[in-house]
Amino acid sequence: MYNGLLDVVLETIRLGARRQDKYQADKFSYALESFELPEPYTHVVVIVKMGWEGDPPERNNFVLTAYLVQKW
Repeated sequence: MYNGLLDVVLETIRLGARRQDKYQADKFSYALESFELPEPYTHVVVIVKMGWEGDPPERNNFVLTAYLVQKW
C-alpha cells in the first residue's frame, strides 16, 4: 500500500459519505475527497461489509476493498 494511504482509508470510513448497496443491505461504500492522494486522484472509495457473528452476537465489520478515483 502506498505510504500514508492507510490513514486516508480510515479517515474515509470515519468521515466519508456512506451509501448502502442496493442488492446487499449489509454492504456499504464510503467516499471522501482527499488532498493527500497522488496525482491525478481526488477521492478514496472504501467498500465495507457489516455483520454480526457469535453468541452473544458481536460486530464483525471488515473492509472488502479500497481504491482511488478521479472525480471532476
